Amino acid sequence: MVTSPQRLFTDLAGAYDWLNSHINYERELGRIAYNNRVFELNGFLRRIEALGRPQLGLRTIHIAGTRGKGSAALMLEALLRASGLRVATYTSPHIREYRERIRIDGEVIAPELFVRCLQRIAPLDENGAATGLQFKTVFEHLTALFFLAARATAVDWAVVETGLGGRLDATNVVEPGPVLLTRIGLEHTHLLGRTIPAIAGEKAAILKPGGWGVVSAQAESEGAMEIFAQQARRTGARLDRAADLCPIRRVTPDASGLRVVVEFEGELLTVGLPLYGPCQAENLQNALAMLSRLREEGLIARAPREALAAALASVSIPGRMERWPTAPPLIIDAAHCPTGAEALVQALEAHFPGTRTHLLVGMMADKEHDGFFAALARWPGWRRVVCYPVDSPRGASAADLADCARRHFPDVTLCTDLAAGLELALRIADKKDQIVAAGTVVSIAFLQDWAATRLTMDVQQDGPSETQSR
Repeated sequence: MVTSPQRLFTDLAGAYDWLNSHINYERELGRIAYNNRVFELNGFLRRIEALGRPQLGLRTIHIAGTRGKGSAALMLEALLRASGLRVATYTSPHIREYRERIRIDGEVIAPELFVRCLQRIAPLDENGAATGLQFKTVFEHLTALFFLAARATAVDWAVVETGLGGRLDATNVVEPGPVLLTRIGLEHTHLLGRTIPAIAGEKAAILKPGGWGVVSAQAESEGAMEIFAQQARRTGARLDRAADLCPIRRVTPDASGLRVVVEFEGELLTVGLPLYGPCQAENLQNALAMLSRLREEGLIARAPREALAAALASVSIPGRMERWPTAPPLIIDAAHCPTGAEALVQALEAHFPGTRTHLLVGMMADKEHDGFFAALARWPGWRRVVCYPVDSPRGASAADLADCARRHFPDVTLCTDLAAGLELALRIADKKDQIVAAGTVVSIAFLQDWAATRLTMDVQQDGPSETQSR
């Protein structure tokens, strides 16, 4: 008997409940193996074939890396839309709800389209036990849903960020085409490998015969660039360095963001980014380099440079050095690995030198805690570190985090939960100080809500303050 998808769910809440009844590896990364049996890419390919192969014929820019994938994806989305194109964008993870991962023309996918596409998938799950056509994980469902939504809306391009690694990632069913490889660092080492070359090899696998790529700047001594070059030779794919295509000539940080002067197709282009951190200049370079190659290949029309700069000036990336002008200011950052911690420190050094800073940190148990704290400790502005337990099955205990943090910081304390950590940070911080909350994406929604409430309270007590910068 064939199950009607309408009997399973008819609205967004029901769709989310049904989706959450499936395996979610993002909640179990510390307890799973990384192999072809668990991350069953060939099986996913068979299942998506049963949906009519919606990924085929979809012009796709595929992005893999450790740092900057999501930022580069949103910058590329802005650049492509400024070029007069319709764009679907797939990123992960989300902050509040699954729909955030799928954007159509710069907007989060409509609830009705989300439900309708998931209803296309549901019968395979409910009726496919005998055929093996059941989608296994939440990420598989969302990836298939993205391709269906991109097809349904007839977009010109899809910008697709990998979820984990690249070689076995569900997104790696796209046809060979443009690939962006961002900076590689140590993350998910228990799954992807303990070294930079091993991790780079997993990411490089999205570069296929018939495709071509752009690669971000890498630490030359760590070996990632050689792994990428080997993959390019193996596949016969052209691979260009973003720094060669679009050299950065000047980066000027201030309290509101970055002013970047970059050489773009032989002329200087000045971009005002409402984003913090030198890493965002690198992400900008990557996005512009990809755009330049797309234009060189004749795949997109050449938009006016002014339109490109204006589009980039409006890019917003929640949870990435997201600064709230509370008293004291709160900076929310999703950094959760050593590479992300390095980017956070560079941003603090560039934009807020000399500012006394208190760190509020919660992390997943499977992250590189020692490397994370070691990278953060290079910033001399820290005063106190407050550790809290993340509300997640994967969360590390506050005691374990504090024990690790004490190897690198002299003043470390712990608290029972995030709310208590915020209250403690407020008590110990002067209004001229700042609080940085980092370590996990899971806490961002709570932090944003807390900051919005706090900002309202500050305005009521003190009168109108500076415009919130995010």
